[in-house]
Amino acid sequence: MKIVSTIGLMLICLAGCGDGGGGSADVNAPVLSETVPPGETISPGEPDGNQDNGSSESSPKTQPRVPPVLQGRETARDADGRIVYLPAKPDGLMVPPSRSCTRDEDQLRPPRPGLRARRLDERHLLVTINFKSIPGRCTPDYVRLTFDVHRDPLPPSSQMLPIGDTRTPIEVELPERVSDADIVRATSVMTRTGRSSETASVLVAGGA
Repeated sequence: MKIVSTIGLMLICLAGCGDGGGGSADVNAPVLSETVPPGETISPGEPDGNQDNGSSESSPKTQPRVPPVLQGRETARDADGRIVYLPAKPDGLMVPPSRSCTRDEDQLRPPRPGLRARRLDERHLLVTINFKSIPGRCTPDYVRLTFDVHRDPLPPSSQMLPIGDTRTPIEVELPERVSDADIVRATSVMTRTGRSSETASVLVAGGA
């Protein structure tokens, strides 16, 4: 069993960081809305042609429309009072690995890792990563692990592990700010092409 500390190895995954190398926003990252005063909620708003042009001071400010990808997502407020759309919460404790590499826009993506995570104590998790097969044409170089506290609007903490370090269960020491992490995500990455796999997301077993 390999013991890894995230301190000094963390990468902050901000909103919009890639999940598949295709330039799309990461659906597993918090997404900031505009600043909304405490006690109010964001509303879908009106179509562009019907928005208030500011001619009436008594007219309420029209809130921006919620993009379809964010509709139904839970929200929380950050320290500045802004609405943050939280990533979708996984509903399982285990995700199996994909069968092999996948193809996206005529480019190969590495296989998605299988993933499980179990809490050992207040600061440590035992993370198990496995692959069904790793074909030579899409061999990943690293696995990106991400640790997230679902109801915390702050970005999660991440670290990159060489693929050789994932052959046995990994004991991870969590940074203090994510010591209550209840979600772990894993993505395999090919550094020579910049392509990454689909993301495996699980709940932490033994967590609150």
